[in-house]
Amino acid sequence: MKRWLIAVLALCLMLTCTAALAADKVTVYFTEKSGNVNGGFDYTLTVQTKNAVAADLPVSVKCNETGTVYAVTIPAGGNKASFTVETQVVQQREKLTFSFVDSDAYKNGSKHTLTVYQLPKVQFYLGVNFGTIGKEMTVMVQCNNPASVLKGNNTFELRDTDGTVLSTRQWSNAKNRLTFKFDVTEDMLGRHDFTVWLGDYVVSIDDGYGTVMDTSDKVVVELEPTQPLMGIGIDCGFNGRKTDDVLAVLEKHNVKCTFFMTGYFIREFTEDAQKILDAGHEIASHSNTHKHLKELKPYEQYRQIFIPVTEAEEKLGVTPRLFRPPHGEYNSQITSISRGEGMEVIMWSATFHDSTGKYSDDDIIRYATTGSDYKPGSIVLCHLDGQLQPTSLDTALTYYESLGLQAVPISALLYASGRELPEMPDAREPLVYTDEYWATWLENNLPEYAN
Repeated sequence: MKRWLIAVLALCLMLTCTAALAADKVTVYFTEKSGNVNGGFDYTLTVQTKNAVAADLPVSVKCNETGTVYAVTIPAGGNKASFTVETQVVQQREKLTFSFVDSDAYKNGSKHTLTVYQLPKVQFYLGVNFGTIGKEMTVMVQCNNPASVLKGNNTFELRDTDGTVLSTRQWSNAKNRLTFKFDVTEDMLGRHDFTVWLGDYVVSIDDGYGTVMDTSDKVVVELEPTQPLMGIGIDCGFNGRKTDDVLAVLEKHNVKCTFFMTGYFIREFTEDAQKILDAGHEIASHSNTHKHLKELKPYEQYRQIFIPVTEAEEKLGVTPRLFRPPHGEYNSQITSISRGEGMEVIMWSATFHDSTGKYSDDDIIRYATTGSDYKPGSIVLCHLDGQLQPTSLDTALTYYESLGLQAVPISALLYASGRELPEMPDAREPLVYTDEYWATWLENNLPEYAN
C-alpha cells in the first residue's frame, strides 16, 4: 500500500515539474503574420518574444514549401532578431509559409505567410520618345501587371544605353503611367535605347526607342566642296524597268551617284538594286513605301525610315547612311530619327521635274540643264523611272561636264565639303559604308584627293 502511494506521489511531482518547465518556456512569434516580395529580391523576416530573454535564444524557422531551415538567435537582453530569405524570380504568384521548428527552448506562437510576386512587366508608352538639347525630356511607361508593383519596392530607374541612370521615380499607383523626366545635354544628340530597372533587374519588356534632336531641322540642300564636284541623287520608288539604260548612261560618262531606294524597290527589284551596287553607286534610303511621313505617327515614321536600312543590309550587304524623305516633306522628328540612325537627310538644290507628268520633255531637258544654277556643291534630284529617262540624264551629264563639274556620290560630296556623316547608334555597326569609306573613296577615285 505504501509503495503504491509513493508511486502516485512521484508521478504527481513529475507532472508538476513538467508543467512548471513548460510554463517557463518563452513564446516566440513572427512580428507580422504576412508579407509580400517580388521574386528575386531578399525578404527580411523578424521573430520576437514578448519580453527580453535572459540568455541567447537560438530559434529555427522552416519554410514548409522548400524545406529550407533558417537559424537566428535572439540575443540576451533583447526580444527580436531578423534573418534574410532569398527568393527566386517567379513566373506566377506563389505563397510560402514559415513556421517555427519544435524546440524545448521555446513555444511556437504563430506562422508567417509570404506572397512572392512576379517582377513588373513594363512597356514604353510611346513608340518613339523625342528629346531636344537644352530642354527637359519625358519618357512615359506603363505596367502590364500593376499588382506586382509593391509598396515597399516601387523605385524604378530609367537607364540609357551605356547604363547611365537618367531618372529615378517611385510608382505610387501602377495602374497609371509613370513619367520619367531628365535634362537633355548636347552630348546626348542622336539615338538612345532606354531600359527600366527595378533593383538589379531589367523590367522593361522591350527597349524604349529615343532620339535627341537640336532645335533646327537639319537637312542638306547643297554643299560647298573644295573642288568642282556635284552630287546626283536618283530616287528609286516602284519600278526598275529603266535600270539597265540608266546604268549604261552613267558608265558612259564615268559617273557614280547615289540611288535613294524605297524598301519596296529593294524587296521587289532586288536584282536591279544589286546591279546598281555592283556598278559602284551608293545605296541610300527613300522610306519604305513612299508615304507622306509628316502625316504619320512617330513610330510609323521610324518604321518608314528604318525598314529600307534593314532591307539593304539583308539583301545587299550595305547600310545606307543617307535618307531622302518622300515628296521632300520633313520635320524635326523625321530629321531626328534619320540622324539618330546614322543617316544624313538629303534634299536637293535642283530637280529634273521628271516624276509628276506635269512637264513636257523639253521642260525636263531645260530643268536638267539651263533651268537651274548648277555649280560646285549642287545636289540634283531625278528618278530612275522618270519621264524621259535616260535621255534627260545623258543630256544633263554632258551639260555638267561642259561646266567643268564632276558628279560623285553624295556621301563623297559631304566629305569633300568638310562634312561628316552622323554617328551610328552604339549598338550598330555600318556595313561597308563606314565613317572612313567615303574619304577613302575620294582618294582612290579623284587624283586631287590622293595623299
